[in-house]
Amino acid sequence: MTLYNPEAKHCGNHRKIYLVCLINLFLHFGVFAQSRSVTVDPARAKLGENALMTYTFTLKPGEDLDFLVWFKSDADGVKQGDPIVTNISGNPQPNGRYGLSDNGSLIISRVEVEDSGYYLCRVIATPNSDAAEGFSNLTVYYLETPILAPKEKYVNRNKTTTFTCPLPNGDRTPITNTWIKDCGVLDVFDIEKYPQSDTILEISGVNEMDEGDYQCQAENAAYNGSEGKLSNKGTLSLFSLTSPSTSIASSFTIVPSSTSVSSNAATVPLQCSGSDAGLLVGMTFLGFFFGILLSLSIFFVLGKMRNSKAQVSEATSRDEKHSSVIEASSRDYELPTVSEATSRDEKHSSAYTAYKVLGALAQSRSVIVDPATAKLSENALMTYTITPAPGEDLTFLAWFKSDANGVTQGDNIIHTGNAYGNNGRYSLSDNGSLIISNVVVEDAGYYLCRAFTSDGNTADGFSNLTVYYLETPMLSPTERYVNRNKTTTFTCPFPDGVPTPITITWIKTGCVLDVSDTEKYPQSDTTLKISRVNEMDEGDYRCRAENAAYSGSEGKLSNKGTMSLFRPTSPSTTSIASSFSIGPSLTSVASISTTVPQKCSGSNTNLLVGSTFLSFLLGILLSSFIFVVLGKMRNSKPQVTKAISRHYEEPAVTEATPRHYEQPAVRKMEYNKISSY
Repeated sequence: MTLYNPEAKHCGNHRKIYLVCLINLFLHFGVFAQSRSVTVDPARAKLGENALMTYTFTLKPGEDLDFLVWFKSDADGVKQGDPIVTNISGNPQPNGRYGLSDNGSLIISRVEVEDSGYYLCRVIATPNSDAAEGFSNLTVYYLETPILAPKEKYVNRNKTTTFTCPLPNGDRTPITNTWIKDCGVLDVFDIEKYPQSDTILEISGVNEMDEGDYQCQAENAAYNGSEGKLSNKGTLSLFSLTSPSTSIASSFTIVPSSTSVSSNAATVPLQCSGSDAGLLVGMTFLGFFFGILLSLSIFFVLGKMRNSKAQVSEATSRDEKHSSVIEASSRDYELPTVSEATSRDEKHSSAYTAYKVLGALAQSRSVIVDPATAKLSENALMTYTITPAPGEDLTFLAWFKSDANGVTQGDNIIHTGNAYGNNGRYSLSDNGSLIISNVVVEDAGYYLCRAFTSDGNTADGFSNLTVYYLETPMLSPTERYVNRNKTTTFTCPFPDGVPTPITITWIKTGCVLDVSDTEKYPQSDTTLKISRVNEMDEGDYRCRAENAAYSGSEGKLSNKGTMSLFRPTSPSTTSIASSFSIGPSLTSVASISTTVPQKCSGSNTNLLVGSTFLSFLLGILLSSFIFVVLGKMRNSKPQVTKAISRHYEEPAVTEATPRHYEQPAVRKMEYNKISSY
C-alpha cells in the first residue's frame, strides 16, 4: 500500500495530513521496518540532580531527523503508557520535569527515586520514513538518613552499653556505618573496648572518657565523607555516685585484759600523678613507722611502772579527743569581663558594593558595559555591547579605569593594539571584552570601554566590577579558665567582606554549637556568652564568618579558643584505726595523724590499702612482743603493781558515722600484798 507518492502534485495541506497520519501510526503501532537501531546510553544521577539520557542515531546521506519521542519502558524495551516527551513544537509535556536538549536527548530535572528505570527512544527519519528505537536504564543514587537509638543513656561505671544504627535504604550498595563521637570519628579498632561496631556499637568498661554525644554516619559509593548521611545524636552519661572515705581497722587481743591504742588518722588530699610507686612506698613506710612508735610508747610506760614503789596506784583515765580535718577551699578566680564586641561599621566604599550601569553617549554612539562580579582570585569578565550604524565597522577598542561618573583615570589599561595591556593580568577576549585574571580586592571599581568606528565616530560606556571577598575572623581570648557555675565570654568581631551582611556561626569541637537556649547562651552574635559553666562546656571554640558569596564550608573559620574549668584539689581522707588489747592494765598511746598524697582515679587502690594495713599490723605485732617480754620481767619482781588503764578514743577524721570499738571488760587481778624490800 502506498501511503504517499512523492511524484504526485499535492497541495501543502495534503502533505500535512499525511505527516499527522504517519506520526500516529508510528506512535501507536510502530509500523515502520526496524532496519536500524538507536543506541541509548545508560545514565546515572544523584537524588535532586538533573539526569541526561543521551542517544546515538546515524542519519544516511540526504536524511533528516523528522520525529523523536521518549517513553518509559520495562527491562525488555516494551513501552509503558503514553509518550513522556516529543520534539513536536508546541506539544504539551506530561511532566514539567521532562525536557529535550538541542539534539533530542532526554533531560529529567531534579530526579526522584521513582525516576529510576528504563527509557525508550523512538526516532523517524525522512524522506524514507526509516524508524528505529533503543532503550537503556537510568539509575538514581540516593541514601536515606540513618536513625540512632536510644537518644539518651545512663550507665553505671564499668558496665557495658550499646547504641544501635540500622543500615538505611540507598543505592548504591554496600552501605557502611561509621561511628562518630563528639563530632570526631571513633576509633573502634580496640575490640575489647568495642566488641561490636557495625550496626550496633557495644562499649564495654564504661568510664568518664566514654561520656559524650554519639552518632552514626551512613555512606555508600555515591555519598561518602562529608556527603555521608549523619544520624541523630545519642548522649551517653555515667551515673555519678559519691565515693565514701576508706577506713581500715584491726583488733588484736593477746590476754584477757584491755589496752587501747588510739586511732591513727591520715588525711589524704586528692592528687593526680602518673605512677603509684611513690605513694605505695610512702604509705607502707608510714604504717611501719606507726607500729614502731607504738612499741616505743609502751616500752616507756612500762619502764615508768617498773621503777615505781610497791604500792597499788590507780591511774585516772584520760580521755583525749583529737580530730584533724583538712579542708581545701577552692580558689575563686574572678576573671576580667570581656567587653562586648562593638557593632561593625557596615559602611563600605561604593566601589565594593554598588551595582550600577551607567551609559555615557560620546558623539554619535553609546557603549553598554555589563556589571560584573568575581570572587577573590577568580577571573573577571567585563562584557560590552555596541551597535554600529549601517556600513560602519569597529576599528579600535580601549579600556580604562574610571570613577563613578565615567571619567577616565589615567591611561588606558589595554587596547586592541596591545593584547596584554599595562598589567599582565589584563587581556581581551575575541570580541574585545575585558578579562582580569586572579582578581584582587583593589581591582574592584569602575571600568570604561571606548570604541572607535570606521566613520570616525567614538562612544563610551562604563560599569562596575564587584570583587567578593571575606577576611578571616579573629577570636579572643585563645585560652580561658573559668570557675564552675560562672559566666564567661568569647568575642569574634565581624571581619571585612563583600557582600554584606556578614553573619557569625559558633563552632565547638568541630560541630555547630546550638545556641537556641538563651538562658545558657544569653549572647551569640559577635559575642558568645556562656552562663553556668560546667564540664560539658569545656572544649575548643571557633567562630565562622559567612556572607552570600562565602557560606557553609566556604565560610572563614577563626583561630581556636580553649575553655577549661578550674579544678582545685578536693580533700579525701583515709582513716586507719586499730584496737589493741594486751595485758592486765589499760595503756594509752597518743594519737598521731599525718597527711599523705592519695592517687586519683586510675590508682591501684586495693594494693595501696592492703600494703598500708599490712605495715601497720607489723607495727602492732612488734609492740605486742615487747609488751609481753616486759610483762614477764615485771612479774618477776616481788611487788604488786596495779595497772593504770588509759583509754583514748579517736574518732575517724572523715567517716560519716564514727566506729565504736567495744573493749573487753577489764578483769582486775587480785595480788597478795607483800612487804616491800
